[in-house]
Formats: sequence, structure tokens, C-alpha cells
Amino acid sequence: MKWMGAMSGGEQAIGQLIRQVPEGLPECRENLVKLVLQVTERYGNVPLILGGFSQGAMTSMDLALSLPKEIVPNLRCVLVLSGAPIVVEEWASKLREQKLRVFISHGTSDPVLPFMASSWLHELLKTNGAEVKYESHSGGHELGPQRILDSLSDFVAESISTT
Repeated sequence: MKWMGAMSGGEQAIGQLIRQVPEGLPECRENLVKLVLQVTERYGNVPLILGGFSQGAMTSMDLALSLPKEIVPNLRCVLVLSGAPIVVEEWASKLREQKLRVFISHGTSDPVLPFMASSWLHELLKTNGAEVKYESHSGGHELGPQRILDSLSDFVAESISTT
């Protein structure tokens, strides 16, 4: 992704970047959907939790919004760790079609992906009906302190037990 260049260009450049389709996203999305379908075929309708860090967080969120309708009921939550939104218009449209539970964490001193991007993701999700837990920390491009991991663990446990 072109985040470093966009960060030097400020909010406007980042705003333009999150509206673009990243190179390789369609193929990535297709392959990840196939993987989830294979897992479901092999193990049945098991609870599904998607998550990732940085670019993995972005692809996890994209995958959650691209799952076939028959898989969506299995999705318990999405974990977005130091990520950012991409293809925001597409995500906004898809968010209106399904209810998601999402945990977001991000460091306010992140030099790789700007903290403001996770704030934009938080707003995008909330505005379009997702249930979001948003945790910031003072660190950089990292998971964060133990309190973030504890909050993440609690969120996953709640997501599994409430559905």
C-alpha cells in the first residue's frame, strides 16, 4: 500500500487513498472467501472470528464484508489491530446489509498507518450500524499494552457467548 506517501501528503491524500482499490485486493478477497468456504465445508457451521494486524486488519475487515450470505451468521466478530479503512464507499454499502461486531485498536503514535485512519474506520462502522469497541493506546504500530490485549480477549469471549 502507499501509506507512507499518503501520510506525507496529509489528510487529503489519505482520504483519497482509502477510496482506491488497493492492488491485488480483488484476488486477495476471492482467495480468502474460498478459504472460508473450505473451512466451513470441512468443519461445518463453526463460529468464525476474523482479525489481523495492519494490512491483515484491512483484509480481515474486507473479507467480513465480502462473505457469502450463508456464512455471515457464523461470523462472531472482526478484530482490527492497527488497521485502516479501504474502499470506503464499497464498505459503507456492504455495512448497511449486515450487522457486525468489531474491535478496533490503534496506537496514537503510529508512524506506519495514521491514527486518524482508525478513527475514520470507527465512524464508518458506527454510522452504518456496526457494534464497535474502539481502544486507543499511546504506542506506535504495535498491539499495545496488556490492557488492550485484555480488552480484546474480553471482546472475543463476549462475541462467542452472545451468539
